Amino acid sequence: MLLACAALACAPASTALEATDLAPRTGFSAECGIVLLRCRGGEANIWRVSRGAVLDLDLGNADHDVILTTAHGLSPRREAVHRDCRILAGGRAYRIEAAWRAAGAASATGDDWAVLFVSRKLKGDVDRLRPAQLTVDTMLRLAAQESPVRLMSRRPDLRQRDCNLLPIDDAMLASGHDGLIMFYSCRGAPGFSGSPILATIEGRPVAIGVHLGWSFERGEDGRLKAVSVGHPIDAQIAAALTAAALRARQ
Repeated sequence: MLLACAALACAPASTALEATDLAPRTGFSAECGIVLLRCRGGEANIWRVSRGAVLDLDLGNADHDVILTTAHGLSPRREAVHRDCRILAGGRAYRIEAAWRAAGAASATGDDWAVLFVSRKLKGDVDRLRPAQLTVDTMLRLAAQESPVRLMSRRPDLRQRDCNLLPIDDAMLASGHDGLIMFYSCRGAPGFSGSPILATIEGRPVAIGVHLGWSFERGEDGRLKAVSVGHPIDAQIAAALTAAALRARQ
């Protein structure tokens, strides 16, 4: 089942993804629903730069925003995230007030996600993306059907990256990846980590996962090929989003 994540719960939405015939997104960065995440590294003048998706959690007039990104773009220590990391959007820098991530905190692919609670609402024209949760059975079925998805970019002048989910076979499951992950044919680029993976439900774009990077898999001909790897919005991420939404409404 595919579930649309509301602020406090996830309700049934659809069982199939439609063709990604979405119009190209207009605007830049937050106007496309994407922000930059910058974290200071362990050495002076060394920064980690990744991306994050601004999510629509029905927060109403709450003066906060919630970002979905990867854990590997954050400072390794939880207490350092508040001190060393900033959300960059519209020429402004925003502090991170709280962060949720898996217990493994990016030590494994299946743990490589983070939900960030921004200290204040992003200013300007922000296109917040509606999230949708994937159950394991639904993700495996959609992958087997090579359902269409889109890897979002911050820049409208770049070609929209429409592609397909890839079937998950035994070779992929045995290739060292753990946890619930998705493979797809979209081609990313360095710095794309944290970009949202979009699908279409009832004509509307929804975020179904977060882009982690790429991996090599062995094809039927025995040759290695590069594929993109992402983390779907699963029950753990949905629970973190719910916790962030509750905090925003307090």
